[in-house]
Amino acid sequence: MTPINLLHYPFRPPDRIGNGAYRGRNPCSAVILRQLPCREDAGGDQQHALAPFVHRISVAYSLFVRYLVMTPRLEGADLPPWALHSNSMNTNSPVPRAEHPAFEPPSDPQMKIWRYMDFTQFVSMLEEKGLLFTRADLLVDKFEGTMSQPLYDYLERNSDPQQHADLLRLTKSWSFVNCWHMNEFESAAMWKLYSTATESVCLQTTYARLRNAVAHEVYIGKINYISYERDKIPAANTFWPLMHKRKSFEHERELRAVWSALDRVAEAGPAVASGHEYHPAPEKTVWKQVDLVALTQKIFVSPTAKSWFSELVKKVLRTYNLEVPVRQSDLAAEPLFY
Repeated sequence: MTPINLLHYPFRPPDRIGNGAYRGRNPCSAVILRQLPCREDAGGDQQHALAPFVHRISVAYSLFVRYLVMTPRLEGADLPPWALHSNSMNTNSPVPRAEHPAFEPPSDPQMKIWRYMDFTQFVSMLEEKGLLFTRADLLVDKFEGTMSQPLYDYLERNSDPQQHADLLRLTKSWSFVNCWHMNEFESAAMWKLYSTATESVCLQTTYARLRNAVAHEVYIGKINYISYERDKIPAANTFWPLMHKRKSFEHERELRAVWSALDRVAEAGPAVASGHEYHPAPEKTVWKQVDLVALTQKIFVSPTAKSWFSELVKKVLRTYNLEVPVRQSDLAAEPLFY
């Protein structure tokens, strides 16, 4: 069996993660630090604000990392393939947020994306001049952000799955998501699922417009739909599980934007930051400001809405100086013949 080549392993700490005292000592620290913003010290070197703190708390995770990274061979097999990912190999620097390997963009940057919402959320979006991000641990599908059965079985044989679960829970409870539907056309199912009233709207844009509108600190990628009993989730970064859902939700064709508040986890104390205590981020939702004029391509009105509602939507948009086309859903069109 071939020994693990640590130089090509995705847990390898980048050459410039800040304070050299933490470089190469604990690979787990580098995994967490890649998700955190950094500042420049007086010498111009990049230094993560939580580098010393993350290094300390990652010791609690060291049994898993020591086995997965430092052991030259596994029992009966090489390193499990789901712990590796081609896009994260051969890297010596932190991955840019827009190109994080866990976030795969659509093949076509002009892919249409849709966000369905009721009228109150639409007005809130205009008032806040931004997009609403919801804390990931409040999502309906409780499997999101967790490990699948193959990784659990592997860790149970060789380490402690609870340590990995604690770190995933920490990431999930301090990350916020904003969800879109990818499709060239409207979806009747999405209107019914995500607009609770007749007075609902849908904002249509493209992946390229969204990527250009949101801050660089926001990751965007397609959701992978899997069987949690059979399929494997890469273990090289704690963002991977946030980009997987059960196949039962495949009809959503989701594009997900993720913003992480892990750089603030120190505020909750070391027990929380190490995963030993559960204390999520204090906010259930956060607004991230965007240029709505640049983002919005069209506004669609619910297929069951009355004509007066379309006029109201137009007036509200003018109030907020947002001049974009407004039309009723194509699902309200009449057939040529009965």
